[in-house]
Amino acid sequence: IIPQNFAVKLGKNFEYKKWELGAGIAYWKDRSIIFPQKQTFELTIGYRLTERSEIRFRHYSNGYQTEPNIGLNLFTLELEF
Repeated sequence: IIPQNFAVKLGKNFEYKKWELGAGIAYWKDRSIIFPQKQTFELTIGYRLTERSEIRFRHYSNGYQTEPNIGLNLFTLELEF
């Protein structure tokens, strides 16, 4: 069985031409080895490829509020339909 988790994010994104930069706080449903606490910080940078596609890097971290601070890095290709 694969564990499932999800997050709710509250943050602010700034756009400049095709670039997007964002920061926020995410609240995760469950704790895990990666996130020993439910709230984490998120940093995001994205680049719009076309009107309906974007590549994005997201970094989630607990900001050394607790140890370990493993964090999670995601590279995504986002498509809008």
